[in-house]
Amino acid sequence: CAQYACYNNGICKPPSTQIGKPICECKPGFNGPQCENEEASPEKNNLGAILGGVFGGLGAIALVVVGYIYVSSKKRAARVANASAQLTDSSLNGSTKNATYNETGVTDT
Repeated sequence: CAQYACYNNGICKPPSTQIGKPICECKPGFNGPQCENEEASPEKNNLGAILGGVFGGLGAIALVVVGYIYVSSKKRAARVANASAQLTDSSLNGSTKNATYNETGVTDT
């Protein structure tokens, strides 16, 4: 092993009787008789990140829309309840004013 170099932190194994020369045990990512070749790394697949971003964005938009619809319906219900309460109060007082439109009732003479 003294005269046989293993590159890229490969570990030299003494020669066997069958081969007659030392063998290099390569670290992950390297190969070759003396670990001199760097293995080609597989290309990364970014599909998961892309789909996650797309569906995450769509989910956020859907939440905003649903929240807006929910809040709008609550505001509308409160407005209707308030108008009904004003009409009920005005009818108890004998007033002929429409509280919602602030107009007076029309009577035929």
